[in-house]
Amino acid sequence: MNIQISRSLLLCAVMVIFAAGAFGQSTQPLKAKQSASYPQVMMRESGKIAVVIIKSAAKMTWATTKFAAKDVAKPMIVGIAKPLLMKALPKVSMFALKLTGNALKKGIPFASKLGLAYLKAKLPI
Repeated sequence: MNIQISRSLLLCAVMVIFAAGAFGQSTQPLKAKQSASYPQVMMRESGKIAVVIIKSAAKMTWATTKFAAKDVAKPMIVGIAKPLLMKALPKVSMFALKLTGNALKKGIPFASKLGLAYLKAKLPI
């Protein structure tokens, strides 16, 4: 718990430092900076920075997702998964059905014997 709190405090401190640095790089004259209260100017400037950061992160995420879907996932699906599903799946299904038939052939008599033994033990016949 202490590690999470310390990490969040460190992250907040870094964000405040970045916001203060961005505010210090403003191109407004000194009088215009001082005319508005410091918190208002700080919020306005940090809001602009947040929009730029979020917009660039969204663009980068979209580009990465598009690349992964087009160049990584699609060739894998077309090259590996489709043949596997088209050829192996029917054979696996047939094998599973054969196993089920064998299990039923041996399992039903065993289950009936087990059921009769249970009934004899619980019911006075």
